[in-house]
Amino acid sequence: MTPVSTLLVFVSALGCSLSLHAAANSRALVVRRPSLSEKSPSQQVQKQAPGDLYRRIVKKYPTQLSSIDGREYKTMLKTGNADGPIDETLTDLWDQIKTAANQGGYALVPTEEPHKLETSTKEYFDTKDKDLWRAGYLIRVSTKILNDIPDTKVTVTVKSIKEKPLETLKTKLRIPSKTIDHYQLTPKKETQENISFFPSGMLDGYVEKGVSFSIEAKELGNRSLNDFAKFVPELLEINKKIDTKTSLKSSKAYAARIVPGSIKFPNLGESPVYIEAWSESQGEKPFVIDFSFGYETPEYYHSEDIQTAGEEFMLTVVRNGLEALIDKDSAKFGGSKVRLMMNRPIRDSKKSDQAKLR
Repeated sequence: MTPVSTLLVFVSALGCSLSLHAAANSRALVVRRPSLSEKSPSQQVQKQAPGDLYRRIVKKYPTQLSSIDGREYKTMLKTGNADGPIDETLTDLWDQIKTAANQGGYALVPTEEPHKLETSTKEYFDTKDKDLWRAGYLIRVSTKILNDIPDTKVTVTVKSIKEKPLETLKTKLRIPSKTIDHYQLTPKKETQENISFFPSGMLDGYVEKGVSFSIEAKELGNRSLNDFAKFVPELLEINKKIDTKTSLKSSKAYAARIVPGSIKFPNLGESPVYIEAWSESQGEKPFVIDFSFGYETPEYYHSEDIQTAGEEFMLTVVRNGLEALIDKDSAKFGGSKVRLMMNRPIRDSKKSDQAKLR
């Protein structure tokens, strides 16, 4: 997931390269709003103005979040009408998103190839008891597919998603320099906020920190913890009782994605839009589809303008214009496809700016 204008302003990771450079970059949409009090969820949402979430986070953490370099907004969409060709399904969703955005006063700028379909697999690894997830870590291996043939080179991503944002930021995810030299790696680090509508009906989010690198698939051996820890040794410190030699359990999804355009924020730049579907096997009806957008925040504490603009798009276009498209479980899983796939719901808390792992 290339710079456009100098903006300021948390994802794919955790995972899409964002392109609101020196400006903005990430994912979003609205969600059903289960009530948590006597007041309706929609009433709770109406209390939240654009920029409120960012200002609340800055008030709680006035100096500690300067390393956050992006924000991604995301929401899961209904898959009920996704029986036809997946490229047509995703293009139809893009058309509906454009209509809602235009009605909300936003201009969506198409890419040169808005209907181009990108396919890949996303494979997540953990112990059978989910020890990595419980400790706040995630391992993903992404493989591009071209003409039905998987690439021999894969992208490995290791993320930290701790219960508290400051704990996430403390993790190093360091790849030893000798390993970088030996495998000729070009690691990419990213720290971002993931924002969505939570079960409270309010915009909320959590911080994730990740490191990614590309390598020949054969270098990952049998996908044991040792095989990944030779790149990120920190993984061996998670739980000394884990069998480090046995292959980790795999959860795999086939992904199809389009990058049809970008949201134009006046005087701030453009934020790329991603619409992605996951299925259990290639060509099958997807079990989840999401819509996301985001931007970079190179100076987190001087990014209120772009943060407010992103939150406003969520509160107006997504909540008011796209509610009929939102999957009923989007809020439950914080708009996250991997949380849905692994059945790891968000623990919503008005007192916390960080989603809690179960």
